[in-house]
Amino acid sequence: MGVPDPVGGATDLKRVFDDHIGSADPRQRRIAARAFDACIPAFLVGQGETPSPEPLIRVLPAERRAEREAAYRLLYARCHRFLDASRASLADLQKQLQTDRELQEPGLRAREDLAGGRDERAELLVSQALASDDPAGVASLAGLAGQLALRRNPDGSDRDLVQRARAVDSALSWVACDLGLDCSVNSLGALQLCAVQGMCEGDMPSRFLTRAVADAVDPAAVQAQRARLLALIRSGRVLGTADLLP
Repeated sequence: MGVPDPVGGATDLKRVFDDHIGSADPRQRRIAARAFDACIPAFLVGQGETPSPEPLIRVLPAERRAEREAAYRLLYARCHRFLDASRASLADLQKQLQTDRELQEPGLRAREDLAGGRDERAELLVSQALASDDPAGVASLAGLAGQLALRRNPDGSDRDLVQRARAVDSALSWVACDLGLDCSVNSLGALQLCAVQGMCEGDMPSRFLTRAVADAVDPAAVQAQRARLLALIRSGRVLGTADLLP
């Protein structure tokens, strides 16, 4: 696929979209969809309004306002060429992309299939996502371990299973960084974490660790799951839900 993460460090997300949306490879088109989703609907203004980050900036709280404003402005700079199109055409394009199931990240589709009892489809998607050439697919699996734990233990009585699933879900985004996702301070993901959630310090792994601690997830358990998952993915064998949450 070339660059592991052509979206995370891109300064012109419209160019990324244009370069990938026409591909016959669904993975390439998902790159285009990620670029589009980073910008729309976040910066989609009302009909007749001038595109600007100001509506998002105006409603920011006082805490970390300066950092979050700066993050929104940087995000807008990466997105602004999308906004040359009309609101109506962007909304139409958004609908088209949303109806193409192949453009949805494999983790999202796997969660939907598990919820719908389509276990075989979910297994295939998990195997695809855990392929080492798709770090964004790996990141998209975050949340699936918790869903698997709930299925195995609906009443949540197995606390060890619950905590293990939470550590797996916390580790998946970190593993994606190890596999090539841009997780630097100025990456797309870092800017989004700052602008939207107020998490503005350090690179993405340090922010993941901060969030894990805030969510009462043992950092040592997260690191153990990170090492386990990374070794499995790099082993090259076909993986599934039993590997994700043993």
